[in-house]
Amino acid sequence: MVSFKTIERTIDCFHFSLERISLIPERENTLETTYSRKMYEKTFLRLIIEDDGNNYFFVDKLCFQLSIPRTRDRSLRGTRETTTLPGVRSTNIDACAIISKHGILHYKLERNSPSS
Repeated sequence: MVSFKTIERTIDCFHFSLERISLIPERENTLETTYSRKMYEKTFLRLIIEDDGNNYFFVDKLCFQLSIPRTRDRSLRGTRETTTLPGVRSTNIDACAIISKHGILHYKLERNSPSS
């Protein structure tokens, strides 16, 4: 059996140290995602201005994937460990809401399995 100290000495010889990982979502700020957000914003604001928002209700569905990612990895000394990793999916949560300018009219939360 190899001890933690032996592993630590071996890693030190390679000039690596254990660092906390900074996770960056794969598609968070791609050009396509940024453009899509901007177009949605323009459409939304145009609709609200045209009718003062009195007759508009928005139905939105959002899915959350809860996961448990790794939090430790190796990096060269003096550098920050940054990596993009797929997480281990544990459960999905669907949120659906009906919203008007007066607030949330109705919402529903539902848990699903990762395979659904």
